[in-house]
Amino acid sequence: MVLSLLLQLDREALDLKVTELTPLANGRFVERPASPSLRDESVTLPDVYGSLYYTGAGTIAARLPDPARAERPVVVLRVGGRTRLRATSFVVLDGSAHRLENAGGRLFLSGLGPTPLEQMERSGRVDSGSAVPVFPAAEVIGESSDLAYAEAERWLALQRAAEGGGSRR
Repeated sequence: MVLSLLLQLDREALDLKVTELTPLANGRFVERPASPSLRDESVTLPDVYGSLYYTGAGTIAARLPDPARAERPVVVLRVGGRTRLRATSFVVLDGSAHRLENAGGRLFLSGLGPTPLEQMERSGRVDSGSAVPVFPAAEVIGESSDLAYAEAERWLALQRAAEGGGSRR
């Protein structure tokens, strides 16, 4: 029984996959392999497949794009379809938000269902004044990601305008 559980947990970690969604002019998205790094002053929309509940923080963090060398990268992380998140998920999201902030960027979350949203609110990671805007799941699949992507682009445009259009370095 214990061995079976360990094998299942290992499979959950191996099955975790991150892709990148790119918006098309017609409002749809095209899915591509995720880039290992983020681009300067652009919005990236990673989509996470697989369980975030049993997967360790290190596994999740290793599969998300790295903001280390980017200027003002913005990420809209699509976490749709999640029924529950663990504390390690919150650690990863919090760490991602801080790394993006340190690069002058910002993290947005889209597609959170009611239970994970309540978990995040209880954890103190998300509230009405949060630095991480959250776009809850909608009845129409992808709607929250559309809204979050548009808001991320607006935020990036405001940052550029505040600096007179130049980069931060």
